[in-house]
Amino acid sequence: MGFAEALVKEINSEIPGADEVKTGGDNGGEFVEEDPDGGEEARTADKQPQSVDSVETSNMKFPKPVEAVGKVAPPKAGGEASVKEINAELQGTEDEERYDSCKDDMSPDSQIQENPRDLCGETDANSEDVGSGGKRHRMRSSKISGVYTPDPRVKKLFKSEEKVEYKPIAKTNRTQFKKFAEILRENPEQMWDIATGHSVCNHFFLEIAEPGKWMSDEHMHVIMNMLWRRRGIYLQKERMVILDQYFIKTIQSNWSAFSAYNDKLQFEWGKNVAQYVTGKSKGQKMKLGLGRDVDTVYTPMNWGGDHWVGLCIKLSEGHVTVFDSYVPHTKIEVAEGHMCSVVQSLPYILEKYVGHKCYKVKEGLRIYSWSRAEGIYHNKRGGDCGPCAAKFIEMHAAGLTEEMSRITDKDVDRFREQYAMDCYEEFVGDAKVNNE
Repeated sequence: MGFAEALVKEINSEIPGADEVKTGGDNGGEFVEEDPDGGEEARTADKQPQSVDSVETSNMKFPKPVEAVGKVAPPKAGGEASVKEINAELQGTEDEERYDSCKDDMSPDSQIQENPRDLCGETDANSEDVGSGGKRHRMRSSKISGVYTPDPRVKKLFKSEEKVEYKPIAKTNRTQFKKFAEILRENPEQMWDIATGHSVCNHFFLEIAEPGKWMSDEHMHVIMNMLWRRRGIYLQKERMVILDQYFIKTIQSNWSAFSAYNDKLQFEWGKNVAQYVTGKSKGQKMKLGLGRDVDTVYTPMNWGGDHWVGLCIKLSEGHVTVFDSYVPHTKIEVAEGHMCSVVQSLPYILEKYVGHKCYKVKEGLRIYSWSRAEGIYHNKRGGDCGPCAAKFIEMHAAGLTEEMSRITDKDVDRFREQYAMDCYEEFVGDAKVNNE
């Protein structure tokens, strides 16, 4: 053995883990284009097939869509992304094992939300107190042979395996999840400062996995950011984007002032809305402008503080499809009230910040149409509306509209567990992400 080889061997023997392998308006109609001189030229648009049928449509009657010169070009045609391309973006483990749901008699969303608590996610960032009365100790993950986790046992659970075809409803490895939950329960109050800006504890991730557990804003924010970080590279090629719920929540908070404002195009929505629309939002890794780079926006929305739905906003059609996991919870008249802030604000917001002019007109006001999707899974047991809204968004964006009707309660249990592990792996298991 030469001197160089002997030296390398000696160095490697002193470094722990050096020998380990690193792992790692659906309806078509007539559009009207305005010329610079104020004239109008009518043309008939090709009717686009609906990807999701409507079970309940807004009782507003809309005229045919109006589109001014600023209309963006339609999405470029392109083939389906290869399985390898999709799989390269994904994490998680699949297994053929199926299992029975062990949760019965879940209370409805409205009952669950009566006393929502997020003991970990809502702790004051400047406080050192925890619910147990002791001191919390924030930690950042440590490097372990190329994979970043706070515990070597979790490293083994998330060790990369051969990637398989992307499946939004994957068969969770129950043994893997049970071990994951067992490790987190050993220290449920262990705190993490994650890339979303939240300080969360191990129990936070276990709440995501618990069937029937209400999801707070913090839970939904983490889930939606995880989905975008993992699927964003693929979705942007299809001119799609996933935004967190704060986009719609900020619009809702300004609705009263906007509705009373006379010159609606001049209304100031604030920098947060402007950043979402122009693609300059701090939390968005890929800077995509709505209408310029994006034709379809997916985002969750909270109705009345006790029910989550998913939205699919087609900017080039001026139409919003609502994915509601339990339609009987919200009567159409009430749903209409919730959706007013969205469908009556978006046309003005898009034109103001990015010059996108595609909308319908009702009583002299610009407006989008909206409808609820039909034929999708209904979660009658309650409490799962948040994860269901996220899963509907994930599946619809992947083109799996028919499969949205085949979800079962067991599937919900399964993908809640997978979401918990995926969120933990994405924001705690990778120090490069954790330290952003």
